[in-house]
Amino acid sequence: MRRRNKQSSSAAGLTLQPKTFIVARHCSRAMSAPELKQFQKQPMKHAPAANRREDLRLITGRGRYASDMNLPGQLHAGFLRSDRAHARIVSIDTATAMRHPGVVAVYTGADAVAAGYTQFPNMMSFTGPNGETIIKPPRPVIAHGTVRFAGEPVAMVVAESALAARDAFAAIDIQYEELPVVVDPEKALAAGAPQL
Repeated sequence: MRRRNKQSSSAAGLTLQPKTFIVARHCSRAMSAPELKQFQKQPMKHAPAANRREDLRLITGRGRYASDMNLPGQLHAGFLRSDRAHARIVSIDTATAMRHPGVVAVYTGADAVAAGYTQFPNMMSFTGPNGETIIKPPRPVIAHGTVRFAGEPVAMVVAESALAARDAFAAIDIQYEELPVVVDPEKALAAGAPQL
């Protein structure tokens, strides 16, 4: 058994020179140096191992997950996401993707708008400290006209398998016009900063 340096605390990772230590994972208040020394002498108590019924099934590869289930006629959806932080969508050509094996449909923001799916509903309403209503920016289901962040969905592919949907992403031709990007929060608040 190794002896600990009397000047160090393994619990806090600090020296014992300060009068108190905060060891949040062990107590709800600061410990004095003598209390910490006494605490370190106590054997650590561990909870007994939990008996879980699913472990054997999972570690032997027999676990079933939602993504493993395939029902007759089941379709899979995948979202192609923007690789631009801020850009105008000039055009989206999905014709080649539609001819990809296993693809059933390809939807763009224009399709979502035409079907009436313009935005995600915002169920919560907040007011600021002065009673003003907090701005609810538009959150389209699929970007239409403009992408406002990298990773925003720009097309949805519905296919007979998840792999077919992902493969069809490469066949979607999107032309963007880059728009100004501000990544500094201070600069984003400045007058004249791009409004997303």
